[in-house]
Amino acid sequence: MRYEDMRCAPSALAMGFQPSIPYFTEGHLCIDRYSKTLEAGARSEALVPRFPHGLYEAVFFAPLNRCTFDPDAIFLSGNPAQVMRLVHGALYHEGGRINCSTDGRLSCADLIVTPIQKPGFYMVLPGHGSRRLAQAKDDEMAFTFTYSSQKMEQLAEGLARTHAAGLRYPVRIHLDYEVVFPGQYDQLFKLWEKKK
Repeated sequence: MRYEDMRCAPSALAMGFQPSIPYFTEGHLCIDRYSKTLEAGARSEALVPRFPHGLYEAVFFAPLNRCTFDPDAIFLSGNPAQVMRLVHGALYHEGGRINCSTDGRLSCADLIVTPIQKPGFYMVLPGHGSRRLAQAKDDEMAFTFTYSSQKMEQLAEGLARTHAAGLRYPVRIHLDYEVVFPGQYDQLFKLWEKKK
């Protein structure tokens, strides 16, 4: 996809295909749609992930099973429970938390620009355009990450290990009258009791 293939002006800016101009930075794309004031719109636009103007001429996309090049980033769509499982897998090795930063629009920037500029794993809330034009459904969200063989191996191993530990999709619902928690949770209660 090149500039001439695009119809979404803010996406063209995010991909760096055109320079940022005052009409954008002052908040005019947000006013009376996403923001009450130009100032509020300007604050939102200042935080949109963007490639520097002219850095890239095109963005290439391919389904993973037919990709003939090493991608810079990979993004996956799923329901919130499936994305939760990806989060479990992504955090298995190093722990921490997965970040999600959104303004309810321009998820293309969150899916593509963010993992390339700041390597890592991210959850993405599909924006209005993704829902209206790309037909993302109400129960869909996305997960994106910087591509490397190490990241792929970490994610795959993390998914396998957390699956083996009982974290599954679909999520198993307890039908017992007494909810059973992992032994480590019970141990924490015991340790608290010992401190009394």
